[in-house]
Amino acid sequence: RMTRPLSHGSRFALASLSLLGASSLLLAACGTGPIPGGSASPGAPTPSSSTSSGCSSATAQSSVTIDATNALTFSPVSVCLKAGGTVTWKNTGNITHTTTDDPSVAAVKSDAELPTGASTWNHTLPAGQSWSLTLTVPGTYKYFCIPHETLGMKGEITVVAAGSSTSAPASTPSTSTSSASCPDPQSSVTVDATNALKFQPADVCLKAGGTVTWKNTGNITHTTTDEASLAASASDAELPSGASPWNHTLAAGQSWSLTLTVPGTYKYFCIPHETLGMKGEITVVAS
Repeated sequence: RMTRPLSHGSRFALASLSLLGASSLLLAACGTGPIPGGSASPGAPTPSSSTSSGCSSATAQSSVTIDATNALTFSPVSVCLKAGGTVTWKNTGNITHTTTDDPSVAAVKSDAELPTGASTWNHTLPAGQSWSLTLTVPGTYKYFCIPHETLGMKGEITVVAAGSSTSAPASTPSTSTSSASCPDPQSSVTVDATNALKFQPADVCLKAGGTVTWKNTGNITHTTTDEASLAASASDAELPSGASPWNHTLAAGQSWSLTLTVPGTYKYFCIPHETLGMKGEITVVAS
C-alpha cells in the first residue's frame, strides 16, 4: 500500500521532538561517564576575534546567499558583506528553521550580537522558503536558528563600510588588560562550578602570579577548559599570547587550582555545558 508523506506540520513536530530528545540526552550524560578531552591537550588554541578573518571592503560582497540545511547548519557559516548589502537565507531542506538575531529569545545571549544602532530580527524559514535582509550598519552580527541553537546552528555576518577593514590580525590574541578594567585584582580567587550550570563568579580579576581554584559544589561533573580545539564555539576560548591552554575535569566535590602568570584575558568554559552557557572569564593584570 502507499505510504502518505508526512505533512509539513508533522515534520516540524518530529524535528522538535528530536531536539528535545537530544537536549535530554545531553543533560543525562553530564553526570556520568568520562568527559571528552579530559586530559590536558598540548595544542595552543587559535586566538579569536569578534569578526570574520580577512573581511575588508576589498573582499566584501554586495549580496550573499546562506543555506539553512537539514544538517542543522548555516552554509556558509561566516560571510563578509558590504554595508547596504543583502543577505538571503534559503531553507534547502525539509525542516523548519529560523534566522534570528535577538538576544531576548536566545538560549545563550552571546549567540546573538548586533552593532550599535542595528535592529534585531527573527524570521521563520519553512521548508523551501527564502528571506532577505539588507544590513546598513557596519559591524559583527551573530545569529542562530531558534529550534537548533543548542545543536550549534549559528552563523556570523561581518558588514564593512567602503574602504575599511573590520578584521583583527589573525596572530593577535588578547593582550594585557589595564587596571582600569580590573580595579581590584586578587592574589587568589575561588570559582564555584554549580548544579545551575554556572561558574560563580563568572568574571574574576586576578594579579599576575595569582591562583584560581575551581570547586565543584554540586553533583554533576564539569570541566574547566580554555582550549579552542575542544570548544563548540572558538570564541568561548581565549588566551593571552604566551599562555598555555588547560582542560581539567571536576568530578562532584572536587577542586583544582591553576596559577596564571601572563597578563591578559582568559575565556574558558565547561565542555558538556558550554552550549548551555557555562562559561567564565578571568582578567589577569600585572602587579
